[in-house]
Amino acid sequence: AFRLFSLHLPIRERFAHPEKTRFLFEAFADRRMPFVVEFAVAQLGNQVRALIGVPYAREKMLGAVVHNLWPAAELNLTAINPLASAAVVAGAFLAEINAARPSSFLTLMNQFAKIEYAGESMTLQIVVKPQSRADFSVSLRIAAGAGTMLRARALVSSFSKAADGLRMKSMSHPKFSHEFIHARFNPASSFRASPASLAARFYL
Repeated sequence: AFRLFSLHLPIRERFAHPEKTRFLFEAFADRRMPFVVEFAVAQLGNQVRALIGVPYAREKMLGAVVHNLWPAAELNLTAINPLASAAVVAGAFLAEINAARPSSFLTLMNQFAKIEYAGESMTLQIVVKPQSRADFSVSLRIAAGAGTMLRARALVSSFSKAADGLRMKSMSHPKFSHEFIHARFNPASSFRASPASLAARFYL
């Protein structure tokens, strides 16, 4: 089980630090500690939020590392469910098919701008299991909420199409949106990555 924290950075520092993100990932890896990084938009007009999940009893370690890297950061425990207001939810795991051609981070973040109507939301979860300091097992999942299942599926599909080097696995349609707030590692679609390559693709 993970405890989820929202990470607030000054505007000039948001989504601008692959190197600092790599140091954060390596700090987790040094402790062989699984973790979650999530990017989410809970409703139309909201900015993309960054969240970090760590196992229970690791909050102090997370706070110390984050504030060492980003002194102005605010780290708050949250129970956010970005999909809570959606009428229906669709989601899918993403499997890596070409590590040599990853999408740029900004290309992926721009997909959140596809949210166009009230009640729509989207989240990208990166669940990581360190195998060693230089070797991670990574599971990616995208989920979207909307007023209709057709629209929710379209949001998920548009994200997967923009994700070069990744391929969408079969889409799922849970009855309750809260099923998606629990980060889940999926071995069937997981892939291996180094802290540097993961931070180059998804950074804070």
